[in-house]
Amino acid sequence: MIEDINVNLEENDLKIEVDDEVCRWFVEKTCQDRSYGARPLQRAIQKYIEDAIAEDLLRGKLQKTGVIKVRPDTTKLTFELVSQDT
Repeated sequence: MIEDINVNLEENDLKIEVDDEVCRWFVEKTCQDRSYGARPLQRAIQKYIEDAIAEDLLRGKLQKTGVIKVRPDTTKLTFELVSQDT
């Protein structure tokens, strides 16, 4: 799912990177009831990554080129531009 986001971000010379800590954060947020399958995970990725990055780009909080490192916080994810190289 993250690679799909990166494909869409390529046109802006952006790429996001997530690590195991972010994956664990998503599991904690979305996997309480596994009867729904992957839908809660898909919605969480859309809400916490796609929508949040789009808002940060529109508000000018992120530059439109580089590598964005995703980091977990207690209630949300934070984004840091760590490199201009893609």
